Amino acid sequence: MKYNKKPQARKYVNSLKYVRKNLNRYLKSKPDNGYVTTAELARFANTNLQTVHNWKLRGILPKPSHSQQLRGNKNYYRVSKLKARFA
Repeated sequence: MKYNKKPQARKYVNSLKYVRKNLNRYLKSKPDNGYVTTAELARFANTNLQTVHNWKLRGILPKPSHSQQLRGNKNYYRVSKLKARFA
């Protein structure tokens, strides 16, 4: 019996297209100079919070922004960088 990885790869690509479509729809309503948290990304991409964290580790998402005005134990992403990545 052969082990075939292609169906899983196709499923991953299809799910990424679905996520990209949902995120583009959400990011259009946000201003370019705004910020989005990891929880907001997970909610509007219809994915789990752990999935968004895995994207950050794999380099699919841009690096979180660091600013003095943004406090707390959260990752904030610039909307302009997310729009450029998922456009």
